[in-house]
Parts: sequence; structure tokens; C-alpha cells
Amino acid sequence: MERKGKLIIAVAVTLAVALVAWVVLSVPDTPKPSRNNDLTKITYNGNTISEEKNGRTVWKVTADSITIDADTESVTLDGAEGVFYAEDGRTVTLHADHGKYDSASHDMELYMEGNAPIAVVTSDGISLTCNKIEWTNGSGMLAAIGKVKLTREEDHLTASGDRIESTDGFSKIKIKGNGRITKGVAD
Repeated sequence: MERKGKLIIAVAVTLAVALVAWVVLSVPDTPKPSRNNDLTKITYNGNTISEEKNGRTVWKVTADSITIDADTESVTLDGAEGVFYAEDGRTVTLHADHGKYDSASHDMELYMEGNAPIAVVTSDGISLTCNKIEWTNGSGMLAAIGKVKLTREEDHLTASGDRIESTDGFSKIKIKGNGRITKGVAD
């Protein structure tokens, strides 16, 4: 019986060790906390964001709704009214249905629902239509993109192209892609 008792004890110890090993090895990893997307987004209604350089306001955008994603730090705008200020005091104003603002680079793009044209006007009588407006903070460039048409009534100037860029509120422009300029001819 002594041998049979030792065998039973050995089997019991082996089973106990196997049970403990199974319990330790089969414990699931602690789940990583998941963030609910609704909790990581902050929405402000009727708020304004702006950019200043050397004490001068460069642009100001007021939106019906501004949403900030805390995880990605991306900012989306809905119902945006924008004003860009040229160094000489002129202004460029526009309305856009939507926009995106990069909080790291301070770049922004504004566009309409379904690629409808954005209407842009300057305080000195230039009007422009396009599919999208981009602001590049590093270069101070405002670019009108997609089916761009610019008119200046005072000298009957019309410019069109795929992209029109300016660093001075569209007083001086650079046209890229399918550019065309006519001057002195009334429509």
C-alpha cells in the first residue's frame, strides 16, 4: 500500500501543479482602456479661432460649430465665416460650409458641401470663386483651388485656372494649371 499511496500523492501533486500552471498561464491580458470617440471630441458652438503673427491678426474664422478631436488634435469647422488680413490692411472674406484646421502646422482648408463654389471677396473689389481655399501658415499663402475665377472690376481683369495663389490677399497672383488672363475687356 505504501507504493500505491506514493503514486496517488505523486499524481495529486502533478495535477495540482498542472492546475496552478493552467490558471496562471490562462489569465487573460488586462484589456487596454478603449476610448469612446464621443468622449474624445469636444464641440464648441459659435466659436472663433484666429492666428496672430507679430501682434497682427493674420486670419479669423468664426464657425457655427468647431469640433476638436483630443486624440488626433484635428479640428473640423462647420458653417465657417473667414476673414484673412493682408499686411496693407485689405481683407479677404468668405463663407464655407466646412473646414479643417491643423493645430500643429496652423494650416487650414475651407470648402463647400458637394464642391459648390466658394465666393470670396476682398475689401478692394476683387471677387473670386473656387472649390476650396487653403491657407498655408508657413508661407503665408492663401490658395484658391479648383475651377478658380478671379475678377477685378476696376480694370476689367479676369483670371482663371486650376489654382491661384497669393501671399497678399489676391492683389498679386500666381496661376497654376490652365491659366488664362484677360484685361481691359468688359464682360
